[in-house]
Amino acid sequence: MNAIATAVKAYYDSQGWKYDYNEDENVFYMRMSLKVVDGCRVITDVQNDKTFITYSIFPIKIPVDKRLAMAEYLTRVNYGLIHGNFEMDFEDGEVRYKVTTCCGPIEMDLNSMETVIDCGFYMLDRYGEAPKSVLALLDVALLRSAAAKAGVSDISQKGSLLRLQLGVFHPQALVAVCGHAKYRQRLTLAAGEIPALTLKLKPGEDVLEAARDLVEDLKLAAEEAAGGTP
Repeated sequence: MNAIATAVKAYYDSQGWKYDYNEDENVFYMRMSLKVVDGCRVITDVQNDKTFITYSIFPIKIPVDKRLAMAEYLTRVNYGLIHGNFEMDFEDGEVRYKVTTCCGPIEMDLNSMETVIDCGFYMLDRYGEAPKSVLALLDVALLRSAAAKAGVSDISQKGSLLRLQLGVFHPQALVAVCGHAKYRQRLTLAAGEIPALTLKLKPGEDVLEAARDLVEDLKLAAEEAAGGTP
């Protein structure tokens, strides 16, 4: 156990934490329950005698259909952070906060260890429960992703009108969607150099929900027209 690992162990012991230590890999493992996030995993990986990395890992993995939106959210959160950063594994949806410490020959006392090891705990607590404005941002990002797959190049709203600009034109799909009972006398198609659909929103109707439903209907209709399986 080198000097850094010894200092990490001393800090873990000073907090009375229960942890496991892999001597061969020089890695410390434990679980931590925070104010907002319950059951996060904490890994402190002593790379060599100059560097160690602490990972605070979110206990819930992000579903596949929400990973692009989460990536956008984490990018916004990371901007301006000084000490550490959030990162997500696109393969399995794992989200973690990483703090890399390069201390060289400098001796790390308990206060210094607290600063770098506990940083991830504070960040998971701070951002683990996203505010409504962020949840709305995630919804918009998900809508954009779904819209692109459905051939919609742009979505805009003006008053009670929701406009979907079509980057890909599927005549059969458009006829099918416009014929849906829920869109009768509400959905119109404007042909031209850039075709677009305009939906008249109902009083009090949620704009994002209406856009999501229309985008999904367009996607399914296009798949059916192409002989695919919805």
